[in-house]
Amino acid sequence: MTNMDGGSAQQGDLVLRVWDIRGAEVLSDTTHVSLGAGASREYDLTYTAPDEGLYVLEVSLRYGDETTAVIYDLLDVRMNRIYLPLVLRH
Repeated sequence: MTNMDGGSAQQGDLVLRVWDIRGAEVLSDTTHVSLGAGASREYDLTYTAPDEGLYVLEVSLRYGDETTAVIYDLLDVRMNRIYLPLVLRH
């Protein structure tokens, strides 16, 4: 993640949500992010899926009242452990 504003620090939340294919939420996690002016940082989000199957993954950035989707994808889980490295560049 990179703060493109070279004049001020930015703060917000990185939100990870996962649903099964029937729409039942299986994970919701929020990590606070803070970047200095012009700074970059990488975040790794790790979770363990409860079962093999199809899941919907959504990762979004929330700053104040504004939320921007970064990733919205369908996952086909064949092993019960999933590792998702996430590097955001704006």
